[in-house]
Amino acid sequence: MSKSEVKNLNSNDSSTEAYIKRQQQDTENEQTQIESEVKELQQCTRALQSKVDTLQTDEKSWYQNASVLVSLLAVLVTVGLTSYNMYLQSVGIMQQEIKERQANVRTAVTNLVAARKENIILMQRANTNDRNQLDILINSQRQVLLEDAKALVDELGELGTGASTNTLLILGYELQTDSDFKTAHSYYKQALQSARTEHLDRVVALRSLAGLRMIPNTGIADYKQGRDYWQQAINIQKNRNDEYGLFLLGTTYSNWGSTEDMLGNKKKAIKLLRQADESYKAMDIKNPLRERALQTNNQKLDYIASPTASISAAQLIGAWKISYSSNYE
Repeated sequence: MSKSEVKNLNSNDSSTEAYIKRQQQDTENEQTQIESEVKELQQCTRALQSKVDTLQTDEKSWYQNASVLVSLLAVLVTVGLTSYNMYLQSVGIMQQEIKERQANVRTAVTNLVAARKENIILMQRANTNDRNQLDILINSQRQVLLEDAKALVDELGELGTGASTNTLLILGYELQTDSDFKTAHSYYKQALQSARTEHLDRVVALRSLAGLRMIPNTGIADYKQGRDYWQQAINIQKNRNDEYGLFLLGTTYSNWGSTEDMLGNKKKAIKLLRQADESYKAMDIKNPLRERALQTNNQKLDYIASPTASISAAQLIGAWKISYSSNYE
């Protein structure tokens, strides 16, 4: 790892320590202010009690004394206003804390994505001798960033709010690549719950869940549930006739077809890939995405139809020990 990378890591640690100290100071200030207001309330209460005790010895009932009633009303108003101000202050502090933590989450996730990008670039440029060492160093950095991001997201949940859908999807993907399938599933589910209805991020969340559920031997594999997620994603997109909508629909069909092919479902895979082909062909012929998507999709179809693909699928099925009763519809 270069000196600049080490410097960046040290800078991140210093920023974290400064943030923690700032949070501790804010908490202490808040506590001091609350204690002061509580003392003020106690003093008002004692004064009122003393006044009532004194008046109880008078011949005239305290509730018949106008000055007493005015004093009592003033105390009640003071208590009410003080309590309301304390509430507003606590809400303001909470909102500020949420904003700061959301900003920290965005920074952590941005650094996480940057670390993955850096890993890809360096691995392409590095020679064979340096590649393994670089991979270990950068992956260690990525693990630290991932743990920081997870902790910050969990803290947001404790404050009664959540991270953005895209943040949850990124964390889910990173955890899935680390084979932490159960935690990845949890983040994907949170992403689906936070996603806006009929929106792209909801489609991405559904596709992520679908793909994860159809990976064998993960402990959470559920092919029926996975197919249901795929279908939900398609149902959202199938009524869109705009260029990007057609492209996304085709991509969903194509990805689903590839998943079925990996599970040995050749006929279903071909059917889905042909549906993807129809979506791509419905796009404007001048759209550069159209030709590229059709070419990739046709390569998948040609591969599945080849004898080599059948042998490979059979080997994968044997290696994964897939149950035909649970795999095939």
